[in-house]
Amino acid sequence: SCFEGLREKARVAEILEMKELGVKGAFEKVPVKVKNDDGASAGIFSGQIFVITGSLSRPRDEIRDQLKSLGATVTDSVSKKTNYLVCGEDAGSKLEKAQKLGVKVLSETELKSLISKTN
Repeated sequence: SCFEGLREKARVAEILEMKELGVKGAFEKVPVKVKNDDGASAGIFSGQIFVITGSLSRPRDEIRDQLKSLGATVTDSVSKKTNYLVCGEDAGSKLEKAQKLGVKVLSETELKSLISKTN
């Protein structure tokens, strides 16, 4: 398709450079998906492991899909390999475990801010 060329690493670098220079696109909020050399999908959260817990303003599946589209792996349990815990109200044991393990805890607002900073 015509979008395949935009996913190449060289094109993504050019787009990011133009963005740094102040060029704005009509689809500014659409994440750029990059393919690794092995053909696997990559993104701003490539290699990062997220866990979602608690009551959030959006369905978890929606947040999970967004994170995956940005290259993240989303799991159901916190471990020492977890990079971020996205935490809503009434988080419970996952929050406690994340705090004990030193996992970065993000509110839904902090997650949105992190995504907007990296996009």
